[in-house]
Amino acid sequence: MKFFKPLFFSVLMIAFVGTVRAQENTKPAKNDTITLAQAYMNLYLTETYFDSIPVERIKKILSFENDEIQSIKGISFINENSTLYNFTNALFYQNQSKLLSLNKGEVSRGLLRRLKSILDRGINFYNSAKINDFQTFHNEKNLLYEMIKFDSESNAELKSEIRSLKNEFNVLFNEDIYPDFQRIFLAAKNTDRFYVDSLTYFAGIYEMPLSMEIRNNTPDFHPYSFGNSNFIKPEYAADSRLDILSRYIQLKQLASRRTRVPRNFNKTVLFEAYDDFISRVKKEDDKFIREELNPKVLDKLRSELTSKFSRDKDLDGMAPIEDSLLTLL
Repeated sequence: MKFFKPLFFSVLMIAFVGTVRAQENTKPAKNDTITLAQAYMNLYLTETYFDSIPVERIKKILSFENDEIQSIKGISFINENSTLYNFTNALFYQNQSKLLSLNKGEVSRGLLRRLKSILDRGINFYNSAKINDFQTFHNEKNLLYEMIKFDSESNAELKSEIRSLKNEFNVLFNEDIYPDFQRIFLAAKNTDRFYVDSLTYFAGIYEMPLSMEIRNNTPDFHPYSFGNSNFIKPEYAADSRLDILSRYIQLKQLASRRTRVPRNFNKTVLFEAYDDFISRVKKEDDKFIREELNPKVLDKLRSELTSKFSRDKDLDGMAPIEDSLLTLL
């Protein structure tokens, strides 16, 4: 981050310090432009100097600025200033998320879901700002933006902070549901009970897309994305451990004699998926996966699959089902 000009920096810091003091004073008549500009400056400075500000001071700032932002009611004003309004809200939720993450103490699912909910609001507001670096900051000069230093640099900083928090939370989310995936995996491996829907349920708690391409017998479609550097994907990612356990369960379910498949079931797709699964297992260094998906277990799985889906054997002997989804008898 480049240094502020001395005079401008002084103005910002005066506004920043004055925010907390203003909480104890009678509030004058509001001007929405000034209210929004001051909220942006204070929240931007809070983000920039977060690590050096006492926690109690941050709490007061966020409480005060939340009230200030909420006091802006004019729909026409919000629409006309939607970029700055949404960006300022994103700053608020980013700071709130970071503050809560510092005081999380014992990690619980309830707390993690709260962290996700708060950061999701920040992501939604950031994306709603619809920032285009050139159009927003350079093509048409905006005097207000220049005065409060709302520019491509502040945009890059917030975007980086949100993505960093999102990655940090993503790790926590995966850790939280990994024991559930292990339990479902062991049920499939040891007792031939397949709770595939439970996998999607637990992944869905944190909005993690989970590949069901093996079960659906159709490779996942990944359309080419031109991307947008100023768009943050709201979805979280299931890590390699969750993906591997899910793929094993899907393969194990298909290998079961109790599982019926449609007559147009593609065995080539199945065995390509199996080979891909093996490749993923070999690259994984997680202790649980290395022990539970050892060569003996993998050989048994392949034997079960080839016994049921021999490459020189069609599916005529298998009972048809009403649709293309797998069913268990």
